[in-house]
Amino acid sequence: TDFSSIRKLFILVWILSNNGVAFGDTAGEGVGAFLGKHRFKVRGFFGQENERSVEGCIAVFLFTTISNVMAIAFCSDLLSDFTLETMCLVFILGFGTMLFESISFKGTDNLVICLFCQVTIFLWTSFMNEGYELI
Repeated sequence: TDFSSIRKLFILVWILSNNGVAFGDTAGEGVGAFLGKHRFKVRGFFGQENERSVEGCIAVFLFTTISNVMAIAFCSDLLSDFTLETMCLVFILGFGTMLFESISFKGTDNLVICLFCQVTIFLWTSFMNEGYELI
């Protein structure tokens, strides 16, 4: 492996770790604020309340998933070489980002989303390194 390949992989991991916050969370805020009809409460550490919406959560999933597919397509050959495995990663990242955006305490969602994505990518690369196969 050459330095260029390692650099592209490092950039891809960084992008995938941050897309949920940069695109998913941002879209969820906008969609939820203007189109959110089905609302639910999220509490903070000190009892404060915040509202989230189902529509905003769906936007988080969609924008995270779409931005991750675009990043993978531009930065790697993973979609052509490991299509099923890569799409599983993309959907896990999108769903997990949506889930943690929904249940995280107020003010902690960005940290929790980034940590979730980093741990998930680490585990995925570990499985891929071992010759990942579906059972």
